[in-house]
Amino acid sequence: TPFKLVVDAGHGGKDNGAVGANGLLEKDIALAISKKIEDLAGEYGIDVVMTRTADEFLHVKDRAEFSSKQQANAFISLHANVALLKEKKDKSGMEVFISPDNTHYNESKTMGSAVLQKLGTDFKVNTPLMIRQTGIWVLQANTLPAILIECGYINNTADALLMTNTAQVENMARKILEGVALYANHSADEIKELDVKKETAALTADTTV
Repeated sequence: TPFKLVVDAGHGGKDNGAVGANGLLEKDIALAISKKIEDLAGEYGIDVVMTRTADEFLHVKDRAEFSSKQQANAFISLHANVALLKEKKDKSGMEVFISPDNTHYNESKTMGSAVLQKLGTDFKVNTPLMIRQTGIWVLQANTLPAILIECGYINNTADALLMTNTAQVENMARKILEGVALYANHSADEIKELDVKKETAALTADTTV
């Protein structure tokens, strides 16, 4: 039976999300990576349902409600991070967030660990898994195992290049799908579950996601 995955491209429409150098917008990065995941998902035995397929605004509550109606197995939300000005030169890499308020917290932790495990073979990833206590409604209100993937820092030059390079976007999408497939099919010893750390830095562009 195919594994059904809800893929949420963060922000959209009037909500640009974070803004990087040369006007690079988080909403566009999130949609491009999400579409590539949708394109490749069949190769991994995964059926994808997208929350949005165009540059449109969706309230976070609508995203969570849409997800709950899909009779899916899991939910992922794609984003790009942004560093505070004093951190801009140093902050880079991909991160995965989970919510302690999600009713499938343990499954979310396992899926997040699997995704970071696969991404870490080709990309810089930051561990452990992160918990954001506020402003992360799509995870808190979701009725599915749910993770949020920050695909890099939009105001870091190297990360921005990765997130806009066609070949790297495809590789990123494949690694995310490999992680989801690993979660869907794993045995107990195949995923090394990561520790979880509460985010302490002030929220930046993603005040509500």
